[in-house]
Amino acid sequence: MAKTKVSQWDSVAANNTDINSININEGCPPSTINNAIRETMAQIKDWQDGSSGDGWTSSGTITSSGTFAVTGNFTVDGASGTSGQYLTSAGSGSTPTWTTLSIPNDAVTTAKILNANVTTAKIADSNVTTAKIADVNVTTAKIADSNVTTAKIADGNITSAKLATGVGGKVLQVLFAQKTDTQTLTKSLTFQDITGLNITITPSSSSNKILVMYNVNMANGDDEGHGYLRLHRDTTNIGSAASAGSRTTAIAVVNTGGAGQMQCVSGTFLDSPSTTSATTYKLLAASNPVNAPSTTFINRSNRDTDSANNDGRASSSITIMEIAG
Repeated sequence: MAKTKVSQWDSVAANNTDINSININEGCPPSTINNAIRETMAQIKDWQDGSSGDGWTSSGTITSSGTFAVTGNFTVDGASGTSGQYLTSAGSGSTPTWTTLSIPNDAVTTAKILNANVTTAKIADSNVTTAKIADVNVTTAKIADSNVTTAKIADGNITSAKLATGVGGKVLQVLFAQKTDTQTLTKSLTFQDITGLNITITPSSSSNKILVMYNVNMANGDDEGHGYLRLHRDTTNIGSAASAGSRTTAIAVVNTGGAGQMQCVSGTFLDSPSTTSATTYKLLAASNPVNAPSTTFINRSNRDTDSANNDGRASSSITIMEIAG
C-alpha cells in the first residue's frame, strides 16, 4: 500500500519501501531519492498542520518552547474530560487528571468581590432574608417613604412607647353602631342586651384606653316603673354606681312618669381593658319588676301613637375610640 501520510509509516525501517508510490526500496535508482525526500517533507508538514487527518500520540515527555495549539479532541490516558474541566497535575511520574472547577464557600469573601459586581439583578428575592441583614444596616435613610404603608404595620406594633412625646391621648381608631328599630323589655331585673348597640374592638396596645360614648332613648310604662342601663366589657359590668344596699346599680336609671315619655340618656366612660385581644363593648337594659305594667321601651314611648303630631320614634347609638396610652 502506498504510504501517503505519516501514520502509514512503519517503525521497522525495512518495511518502508515506498513513500506515496515512490520507490525507496533497497537498490532503488538514485533518481528517486530527490522525489522521496520532497514527498517526506510534504507529509511531515501535512502532519504538523493537521491537514493529513493524523492524530498524535506520545508516550514520553513533550517539550515546547512556543505555542502548543490543539485542534480537535485532546485526550489524556484515553480520557478527554467534559466541558469546563481543566487538567490537574498528579505529581511527577503520574498522569494528570481532568478536574471540575469548585470554589469552597470560605474562599469567597466580601473583600474579594468588587462592589460594582454585586447588583440587585444578580440577587434573587428569596435570598434576601431578615436574618441576613444586620439591624445597623437598616436605617430610615434607606427606606423610601412610599414603602411604609399601614398595611405593612401590624396593629400590635404601635405602642405608646414608640410614639413621639405628646402623641399619647391621640385617637387611633373609631367605631360606631346605631340602633334605629325599637325594643321592649318586660318587667325583669335580668339585664338583656340592647340589640344593635354592641361593638367589638381590638386594641393595638395593652396600654391604650377605650373611650365609650353612648346615647340611648328609653321610656317606661308607668310612674313606678324604672328602666336601668348598664355598660359591659364582654361580660364585665363597668361604669355602674357603687353598691348601695339592695338597690339596683347601673350607669343610668330612667323614670319617665305615667305618660311614658322618652328620655335621652347620654354618657361617656373611659375604660382601661389592658389587652390586645378582641373586646366587645355593649349596652344592656332591665325593667323594674314590681308592677305588672312596668315595661321599658327603647327608641319609643309607652303610648307610641301612630301620628305625625304625637310621640314619634328615635334612634340610639354607641361610639368607641381607642386612645393612645
